[in-house]
Amino acid sequence: MHYLSPAISQLTLNIGAETLRYSHGPVITQALHWPAGGLHAAVRMTGQRLPSSAMPDLTFDGAWAVLRWLDSAKRVSTSQRGEGQIYQWSLGGKPVELEIAGLDNGKHTLQEILRDMRCPG
Repeated sequence: MHYLSPAISQLTLNIGAETLRYSHGPVITQALHWPAGGLHAAVRMTGQRLPSSAMPDLTFDGAWAVLRWLDSAKRVSTSQRGEGQIYQWSLGGKPVELEIAGLDNGKHTLQEILRDMRCPG
């Protein structure tokens, strides 16, 4: 977690069967894997606000769900350590920023690599 709007009391990120839950407090690091396995390939980001009320979810289904989820974000910057990218989403108009590592080659994001990929022939 890089930044969570004070208006959001809890963030839940489900990637397949794996779950990350975060409430305001120390920054946490958690590995999530894709493809997640199982029958339900989906990404769901949910926020709760105070007093306890649901916010609009971001939900993406199918084999390309992680890529659609990343495409729905704005890439803000490279992390200070240079090991990942900072992505920003909006839940109910409130910002959520996550630092994501392991989805680039050091020069280009995964989305840039795939967009520029061409098949011979």
